[in-house]
Amino acid sequence: MDKKKSVPEFVDNERTLNQLSERGVDYARGYVIDKSVPVDELKPVKPFIVMSK
Repeated sequence: MDKKKSVPEFVDNERTLNQLSERGVDYARGYVIDKSVPVDELKPVKPFIVMSK
């Protein structure tokens, strides 16, 4: 069975990014990372870089 991936969109702040990381999310996209790109151009963001809390 293939492992499915979810990609949260519109991640626009570090707090949300950190919460996603804590929940085991491997990919995200939004302005906190960079401008949106097609899913086949996504880069892994683990480990997330925690800049502030």
